[in-house]
Amino acid sequence: MRRRELLRFGVGCALLAPAWGSSSPSLKGTVRIVGSDSLSSALAAWGANYRRQQPQVDVEIQSTGSATGAIALIQGTADLSPMSRALDALEMAAFERRFGYRPGCVSVALDALGVVTAVANPLQRISLLELDQVFSSTRKCSFLPRIERFSELADGHGLDLRIRPLGRSASSGSYGYFRQSVLCNGRFSEHYRALPGAAAVAYAVARSTSALGYVGAGFLSSQIKAISVSAGPIAAAVAPNEANILSGRYPLSRELKVYFNRAPAQALKPEVQAFLSFALSDQGQLIARQGGLVPLPRAALLKMRATIGA
Repeated sequence: MRRRELLRFGVGCALLAPAWGSSSPSLKGTVRIVGSDSLSSALAAWGANYRRQQPQVDVEIQSTGSATGAIALIQGTADLSPMSRALDALEMAAFERRFGYRPGCVSVALDALGVVTAVANPLQRISLLELDQVFSSTRKCSFLPRIERFSELADGHGLDLRIRPLGRSASSGSYGYFRQSVLCNGRFSEHYRALPGAAAVAYAVARSTSALGYVGAGFLSSQIKAISVSAGPIAAAVAPNEANILSGRYPLSRELKVYFNRAPAQALKPEVQAFLSFALSDQGQLIARQGGLVPLPRAALLKMRATIGA
């Protein structure tokens, strides 16, 4: 999602749900959740808090990547599919062929891909064009020569180390988002190392001064350094903090969504709707912030809560 699209919260989504309240009825059943690793911490916390108020509902969470979430949604093996990217055209078409209608979708938080190095690395900022030069073999965004060493970056401080580009595997929405937004859908470099989870990327970056990677905002910590990113060679570099993500100034800001299967004129299962309602409650949004994500702006949140009942 490009910056200008970020403020159009929920475009293409069926927006959701009344605020969570203490008078919620007692429910039974199972909420099956398969999808994004970027939402894993928030989902686990939402699930734990939800079950305190609905102890007869089981919440099963598999944070195996957005691609597996899409498959589970299409196959009908998940009630909710959290995604750190939008469903692509083929996934959407497959869902429509099977069910005859489009899936529902709700935005639950804002996020960003943080470009990260080891704390000891002197790099402080990088441009999107330089990222394309480092991470891509085709360089469709920059059309510039490959960058292989930190000393070749504008802010490389003469560090004569070969860059080890790290990131997520193809099952991850973060991989797809980075490939689209940074590589213009080009191919990753043969030197790119794909790791199975954001935590693995953060761990590998923390241990190597030569590593350059990307992780969702929920995985940023004092053990790694988030690099400011500029949209162009003369643009100001912007840090991935809450204010810049909320405003869309940070170039790799994005919206986190949850997809679900709801036929036209039909309601979600009560336990599923209640889970989504909790995620969009004030308490749920506070939990998202505590997990490193950015809560939705108030106006968007109120619109989402109201729209589901319209």
